[in-house]
Amino acid sequence: IFGFRKTLTLDKTFRFNQTLCDITNEFILRNKYQLRKKVKSNTQKNNQKIVVFQDLNIDHETKDIKNYKNKEEILKNYYLFLFLNKINKQLVGNTTILTRYKYKKYGGTFGNINTLLSNYKNTVWSTIHGFKGKESNNIIVDRLQSGYFGFPVEIPEDPILLLVKNFDPNEMEDAEERRLFYVALTRAKKKIFVISNKSRPSKYLEEIKKICKKYDTFE
Repeated sequence: IFGFRKTLTLDKTFRFNQTLCDITNEFILRNKYQLRKKVKSNTQKNNQKIVVFQDLNIDHETKDIKNYKNKEEILKNYYLFLFLNKINKQLVGNTTILTRYKYKKYGGTFGNINTLLSNYKNTVWSTIHGFKGKESNNIIVDRLQSGYFGFPVEIPEDPILLLVKNFDPNEMEDAEERRLFYVALTRAKKKIFVISNKSRPSKYLEEIKKICKKYDTFE
C-alpha cells in the first residue's frame, strides 16, 4: 500500500548502563516469540549494585490499616514506608514506586498514596501501565508476588473475551505480563529495588535473581 519501506531497529539506550541492558534483554528474550533485539548502552556499569531484592512482610489486611488513628501511624507502620526509611541513603535523585495494580484495595485515605509519600522527597507512586515512556533515577517494583493480585496476573479472564480477543496460539504463557515487567525494570536510570513476599514469591522473582547473578552482584 505504502510502497518503499524500511525497518529501523531502536537498539540503543541512553537511560541506563550495559549491565541493566543485559539483565532485561535476557529476561524478555526468554519468550522465543518476542521480537529479537539486543539493546546496547554506551554507559558501562559503575561499582554499585544495580538490582536489590528485599523480602518483607507485606500481608497487611485492610482492617489493620483502618485501626491506625491517623496518617502518621500508617507512615510509621506500613511496610513500604519502613522500607523507604531503610534505603533512604541509597536514593540519589527521584524515586518512583511501581505496582501492577492500584492501591485502591486499602480504601479511605490510604488510597491516595502519593499524598502520604509527600514526606519523602522526590518520591512518587504509579502503576506500571501509567509509567510507560517515563523514567526515574530509582525504581521500586512493589509486590512482586504470587496470588490473586499477583504479578504476573493470576486473575482468570472472562471466557467471553475469547470471542473478541485476538489470541496468538504461539504466544508464551504470560507474555504480556513479561513485557510489562520488562517495562518496569527499564524505567530505571540508576537503581532498581524489587520487593517480594517470602511466603508467596512471584515466579518472576527467582528467574530475575538468576539472571542478575550472571551480570550483577546483589543483596
